[in-house]
Amino acid sequence: MKRRPFSAFFYIIQNMCGRYSLAKKPNEISEHFSIRLSENFSSGYYNAGPGQVLPVITTGTPEILQLLHWGFPAPWKSAGSSSLIINARAETLDQKPLFKKLLENQRCIIPADGFYEWERKKSGKQPYRFILKDGGLFAFAGLYQQFKDENGKPFSAFSIITTKANALVEKIHTRMPVILTPEMETLWLEGNSLSSLTGNLKSPYPKEMMKSYKVSPRVNKVSNNEPQLLRPWDDPSPTLF
Repeated sequence: MKRRPFSAFFYIIQNMCGRYSLAKKPNEISEHFSIRLSENFSSGYYNAGPGQVLPVITTGTPEILQLLHWGFPAPWKSAGSSSLIINARAETLDQKPLFKKLLENQRCIIPADGFYEWERKKSGKQPYRFILKDGGLFAFAGLYQQFKDENGKPFSAFSIITTKANALVEKIHTRMPVILTPEMETLWLEGNSLSSLTGNLKSPYPKEMMKSYKVSPRVNKVSNNEPQLLRPWDDPSPTLF
């Protein structure tokens, strides 16, 4: 399945989490999140990226998996291009007008089984994949909103919430996506105490429950989307030590 952005050209505004995966089988996703999937739903998001239409569970219809665009069109977008706001900082959610108004009833969770981050080296960028130690499914916390495209057609988009990195992720990056526990998934979709909800988002997922490994630099190109991207990768280039 080809994952297509909703705009031909876009600039990404982010503070982490610019790529992730959802490779589990549809029945696993349905059972884990207790949701219904459309009959033609196909998983296999090995390299999900901004601008693509991706699976999301919203407060509006928490029993159904929907497909939403990743990235809010920025208000200052120029003609012929789009600036995508793909992340929202947990620490300032209730301070930014764009996100504050969505906290009340436009929260969502984004199913995933891993995310990518890059180590910057002289030879280039080396991607790493971060997953749970048991290799299972989890969900990012997010916000969603409805917009209209250039032709006035409505569409919905989401942004992933990020927080400070735990000790595992901070070796590569200072921030990471907010990963929800199963209990927090339900509270995020159905809870009413916003102060306690947003407060819980500021603590990163425990490093003891995660692991990471190098993956192929093919992940660097968002158009690459195949199962091999999830496999551990050994750098074939020679080293001096």
